[in-house]
Parts: sequence; structure tokens; C-alpha cells
Amino acid sequence: MKKLIAIFALVLSTLAAAESTLIFETKNYSNYDVTPTFDVNKNLGRAWVNILLAEFWGDSTTYSDERVKIEGLAYDAATKSIVLSRNGETIVCGTFYNQRWVIDFGGTIRSTKRCTFKVKKVTVETDNGFEIVRVPMIQVYLNVQ
Repeated sequence: MKKLIAIFALVLSTLAAAESTLIFETKNYSNYDVTPTFDVNKNLGRAWVNILLAEFWGDSTTYSDERVKIEGLAYDAATKSIVLSRNGETIVCGTFYNQRWVIDFGGTIRSTKRCTFKVKKVTVETDNGFEIVRVPMIQVYLNVQ
């Protein structure tokens, strides 16, 4: 029983330590499918979050990309990983690996459990000067543990 309580307390403390930051927000007038991923420029040591928006209209799909710069996010060439520097701590957010059955020379990024994304579809009430309008929005959060 004591072990169960200790594990429960550890899980709660881990969840409480997670920091959630709004990194992207857009109006959602159509049926968007949102996919956030990490992307890098290895030559310059830079990293960012790429938001892929897929908009569905009947049988057709339109894609658009949005790049989001995150303060402290960079590519570390020595460890071949994406790192986030926050409060004096370096957090590994992504690593490179070879996909099975695909020759990509280690160019595929795998996110770690320390940096996850949360996509929320919400309705925000705004005052346009004449009335209160309900606007559907998509919000993307970066959760760092």
C-alpha cells in the first residue's frame, strides 16, 4: 500500500511540474487537422516547431505550414538532438533515428516524452465593438516536463 501511495505521489508531482505554453493560435472556420512537429536547420543549429494544417473540403485537402520559433529551442550537433534550454536546464525534446524500411540517413525526428504537444479546439467570445461574437479557435500548446 505504501508503494502505491509513493507511486501516486510521484505521478502527481510529475504532472504538477509540467509547464504548458501556448505556442500557436488560429481561427478554425473549417475542419482543420493540426499536426505539430519539430524541425531543424542542422547547418545553423536552429530548431522550431512546424504546424501542419490540413483543411478538408469535400474530396480535396489543402495543406499549409506555419513555423513557430520557441525561445531556447536549438539543434545540438554533438548529440544530434533537439534541445530546449529553460531555467538553466537542458531538456532533450527530440532525437534523430533511422526509420525502419526507409533509407533516410537518420533524418527522422522522434519526439521525447519530456516535450509533448496538445491541440485544443475551443470557442472564444470576443467583443467586436457591436456585439459579442463566438469565434472557433485552434490552440497548440507545448508541454515541457
